[in-house]
Amino acid sequence: MSGIIIQDDNRYFYTQKFLESKNICVKTFLHEKLKIGDLSANFNPKFILFEFKKEPDKNIFSPKFFSQLNKNTLIFSGVENKYLKFISRHNNLFYKPIMNSNYISILNSVPTAEGIIFYLIKNLNQTISKSNILIIGYGRCGKTLADKLKKLDANVFINTLKKSDYAIALKNKFKLVYDLNFDFMQKKIDVVINTAPTKTISDQILKAMPKNILLFDITNYGFDLNLAKEKNILSDRILSIPSKFAPKTSGEIIGKYIFKKVKQSNAKK
Repeated sequence: MSGIIIQDDNRYFYTQKFLESKNICVKTFLHEKLKIGDLSANFNPKFILFEFKKEPDKNIFSPKFFSQLNKNTLIFSGVENKYLKFISRHNNLFYKPIMNSNYISILNSVPTAEGIIFYLIKNLNQTISKSNILIIGYGRCGKTLADKLKKLDANVFINTLKKSDYAIALKNKFKLVYDLNFDFMQKKIDVVINTAPTKTISDQILKAMPKNILLFDITNYGFDLNLAKEKNILSDRILSIPSKFAPKTSGEIIGKYIFKKVKQSNAKK
């Protein structure tokens, strides 16, 4: 059994090693060095793991290339890619963006939370213990992060757009912030961490926020970073945390997911 990995992310090295440990022959190509003719028509891969974020080279991965693939070939990419989604559907091929998988999200919540804690230790001018930390978003990452910070004796506050999650947060004995426009300003918050993939902190709140708050976002959407920096808030945006802080663990998580899908596909034959 064989597969192809188009490498543009340091996690993929460990993905390859994991799959090879499961007796899968993996052929890896660096994104920037891939050329037409590198992919043998006789290779007949069981899966192709495309670039995590970068666009596939359409001169190499043309519609003709996809039409010649075995219909059991599994197509993966890191984040969702419109071209891969369209071309896979057109050729009746399985396509899955890895970051859309619940399995990946659950397992990635641990390296993400640990990366955030590393960032806090490096940038917070006081101990995490006894710090007042507001987490915006109480999904998989928010829940894991809140639990880990609580064990470090932080005072954890939760704000979430999903109202049913307030009951879970309350049951887990976290303090609640229902209204960022009002409640937040009544509390002495040392750190604000946005984990929700939407704009959660308005420009109005940013302008009213104290300058000495450590504010950061693990998505592309939480707040206007330029405005925060203009306000002289200690602010940052850190993306792809598993890749930066735990590439081996997160790469193996991707490998396990692909191996699981390969096994399921073989079982259907």
